[in-house]
Amino acid sequence: MKPAVSANASLVSLVSLVLTAGAARSLAQTSVLDQPLPPLALPHVQYIDVGVEAEQSTITSGGSQTTYQRYYVAPTVGIGWDYFLYHPDLMTFSLLAEPGYMWQSSGTDQHMSEEKDLMLNGNFNATLLQLKPYSSTVFANASHATCQYDFFNTVVQDVKGIGCTTGYREGAVPFTVTFQKTLTDSSGLTYNNSMDQTALNLHASNQRANEDGTDLTYQYEDMTWNQSTQGGGNMSDTHDLSLTDLEHFGKSTLNSTLLYNHSEYSGLAADNVNLGVNLTVEHTPRLQSFYNYTIGDYSTDDGNSVQNNARVGLQHQLYESLFSSLDVHGNSVNSDYTGSTLASYSGGGAVSFNYSKHLGAWGHLTAGNSASYDLTEQQSTGSVLLIADEAHQLNTGQWVRLNQPRAIDDGNFRVTTSSHMLLTEGTDYYVDRTKDIWQIQISPFSLLIASGDTVLVTYDIQPNPTGNYSTFTDSSQARLELWNGLMDFYLRYNHTENSASSANFVLENLDQFQAGTDFNWKRLHLGASYNDSRSSLFSYHSYLTTENYSLLAFRHSDLSIYLDQQWSFYPASTATGSKANDITFYNYRLHYGLSPLPGVTWSAEAGLQQQRGGVQAEDLFTFRTYLEWTAGRLKVNLGYEYDNQKYTATTTTGQQRHFAFLRFRRNF
Repeated sequence: MKPAVSANASLVSLVSLVLTAGAARSLAQTSVLDQPLPPLALPHVQYIDVGVEAEQSTITSGGSQTTYQRYYVAPTVGIGWDYFLYHPDLMTFSLLAEPGYMWQSSGTDQHMSEEKDLMLNGNFNATLLQLKPYSSTVFANASHATCQYDFFNTVVQDVKGIGCTTGYREGAVPFTVTFQKTLTDSSGLTYNNSMDQTALNLHASNQRANEDGTDLTYQYEDMTWNQSTQGGGNMSDTHDLSLTDLEHFGKSTLNSTLLYNHSEYSGLAADNVNLGVNLTVEHTPRLQSFYNYTIGDYSTDDGNSVQNNARVGLQHQLYESLFSSLDVHGNSVNSDYTGSTLASYSGGGAVSFNYSKHLGAWGHLTAGNSASYDLTEQQSTGSVLLIADEAHQLNTGQWVRLNQPRAIDDGNFRVTTSSHMLLTEGTDYYVDRTKDIWQIQISPFSLLIASGDTVLVTYDIQPNPTGNYSTFTDSSQARLELWNGLMDFYLRYNHTENSASSANFVLENLDQFQAGTDFNWKRLHLGASYNDSRSSLFSYHSYLTTENYSLLAFRHSDLSIYLDQQWSFYPASTATGSKANDITFYNYRLHYGLSPLPGVTWSAEAGLQQQRGGVQAEDLFTFRTYLEWTAGRLKVNLGYEYDNQKYTATTTTGQQRHFAFLRFRRNF
């Protein structure tokens, strides 16, 4: 991959020339503070570095096979310079420039291409007028390195960035403004991705007496990205505005929030406005009342939806260990989308309690229960209802259910990152449409999202007909912790029951039970849990076990083992027509590190991830080993990475990757 850094190279070179002239001139200047200036510091060579990389990847799909090869050599010189321009109070800077030469040969067995170019990596940071309230910083960076999105997903990444931060940090409304532009090229085993990102952030606040304050945040982000698995590029623009205000009136606290988001991506535009008001009144040290109201307006080119929520309640602490609450609430939804309308009005009440008690020095018990009852009346026309930006957190190996049943497979299903980058099904995530409710799962090959990230899902559903229904929910949980966290046991139970005026309503009745235990002793962690979900739509039960252990295996060495297993069983459903399905997931990882001699460290790690069942079968294997040798000012890094991935959806695809690198660095 060619590290295209010409724009940053020109900028950093220009900055260096200006700083050189300014530093020379500072020798003839007298400090405005009549204090001696620091001695002149000239640029100096910090190190000489040579990087060599060799990579070969093979992709097999059906009866075809393609082999890609890449060879990379890049000698660089690290030049450091920490000084000031004219005077330290005017401008101080820190520069680490890495000019060098890059040679790369890449391509398939049938065609190899050769690239030769000058390159400039490094980092530059400068602070202007550091003693002033309007002090500012300027920064630039460029790098070529490997990046690990997931244990089984490592890429070679070239990143270039430039930006600045300024503002005014005194007065009634101090504020800061940050601008940043970043270019990222990622080369992965499954596909390549390039991204051009421009971001502008504004933050202002006004702090007053009695801890009152107002806070304003504005974020603008413009992104263009191109995946090799897609026919063309994608673009997104987002504007996020957040305004919060906190006021205290005697024993009352008023918290107000205004949120606005405008997003445009892949030819679609959406506006989302939310206003929330939360008033809390302290009547006694143990009794509080709260009054909440929110209104949200979501609109697209095809329609809009307005939602109102109101809640009034009491919170009471009867004893030091017992908390309870009671509230009444109401909700209204008015939606008009592609000719379909929905007018829904609901109201009800809820009660909850939470108990927390220390059982001497040997244990701690927590327990809680909450219940609610709601009545809903709705009028519905048309056959399509839009569900927009439904948030879900995705974790490796876990299927996540959507919130609404009766999803329509009409081509409008889309998943984006939290910043509205459009993701690709089959490359970034998988969808299981065989069940009602649909499920999604993160792909281990994605270069745009990682395990634990939150995604936004937009899809169409068939709305329920005109009528009314009631909903009763009850949730209970208990946890017993023993001997300062050495062991714990927990139980959770959720019950949802609906009663509708018409058999044409599709509502989920649910009984969900979970039990588990954890054991933690020194470097050993063991965990196990059981889940049983019995639903009127589809049911399942699962078992999950975890074993993690790390130790000092021998002198100057360490060993870590991570084991995760999950078994999920989905019986056939006559209500939705889904077939019985069993899913198994295994994730095993092993790490070993050794320091046999002073200045010598060696590490090796391997991992195996397998999944069977569902819409995708996977076998992922990774092995990596690294050696570092330091002798005086000389450092040598040697590494080898091997990936073997096989997955089956409609066809079986296999991929292998060999990656080796050698880096010499001589420090001065």
